[in-house]
Amino acid sequence: VNEVIANRALQLLGDQPGNYDRIHPNDHVNTGQSTNDVLPAAVKLAVYDKSQTLIDALSHLAAALEDRAKAFDHVLRIGRTCMQAAQPMRLGQAFGGYAAAIRRLVAKLTAARNEMLVLPLGGTAIGTGLGSAPGYRRAVYRHLREIVGADVRPGENMFDAMQNADGFARVSSEIRICAEVIGKIASDLIILASGPNSGVGELRLPSVQPGSSIMPGKINPVLPMMMQQVAFAVVGNDAAVSLASLQGQLEINHFEPVIASRLFDSIELLAKSTRIFADKCIAGIEADRHHSLHNLLRSSAIATVFVPKLGYASVAALVHASVAERRPFIDLAIAQGLLTHDEVLDVLRESTEYHDDAA
Repeated sequence: VNEVIANRALQLLGDQPGNYDRIHPNDHVNTGQSTNDVLPAAVKLAVYDKSQTLIDALSHLAAALEDRAKAFDHVLRIGRTCMQAAQPMRLGQAFGGYAAAIRRLVAKLTAARNEMLVLPLGGTAIGTGLGSAPGYRRAVYRHLREIVGADVRPGENMFDAMQNADGFARVSSEIRICAEVIGKIASDLIILASGPNSGVGELRLPSVQPGSSIMPGKINPVLPMMMQQVAFAVVGNDAAVSLASLQGQLEINHFEPVIASRLFDSIELLAKSTRIFADKCIAGIEADRHHSLHNLLRSSAIATVFVPKLGYASVAALVHASVAERRPFIDLAIAQGLLTHDEVLDVLRESTEYHDDAA
């Protein structure tokens, strides 16, 4: 780079490239700099710049999830823990949780990204600044702030700034966590859309491909599965960044090239796939309200909700009868005249309201 800049400057001055009498790659262009402080500083600024696209994509995903949360606010469903029926809730609450998680991750990633503005530039070879002219450090950071448009600043301790790459590991870790959370959301969607008749079948994902080449009509959840595979790749990239960060030796870490390679790959992979996921999957998800309610009403896990209205003994008797007769608990309650269908829905809706003890 020093040679390119020097030769281009010579061309602009009307001199021949390679004639370094007036401008020399080392004496002039590289003055005050070393590969040891320039390379990690350049990588940090590149990560800062590139990661904005990921933050934008994550925010876009959060907005898509928030839209679905509003659309599904009145869809009653059974909440599940340990893959077993637990308590009533609304589908919109589940999607609201997903959206909140992504918003929180954006804040965490933004904070880690801002650490990339703390640079070792000016430390030259090992942190002492040997070889830089008086006033160089103040001048270079003043210019960088103008170019980057952010608070670019030197490390508080330039030896620490040169020795350690934990800032890269922290950004990589936040990106990995983003991928893991999105991968978990994708896994949930696969479960909820399973079936349609032989599985949970409470969601309908957009069909983006013909489906199986041998089973007519079978549509696979390819976009959620894409996000799971992206998560696998990002976890692997983060492992490489982590290993490279801990293997720095003495005054510098000379593994920034692999750190940059894996970080750039994670940023680009997750940013592109997240936008596709938001636009071609999340935005088009539909709820099967009838099947969701059907699954809810068939579950004896909702019995607790009706104890205040019917009493513990009555509810317990209904649950036992439900098991013995292999009929839904709610069907028996309605058949015995203890509840009407509308009363059941009213009780279930009330049970899904958020209960805040501090209110």
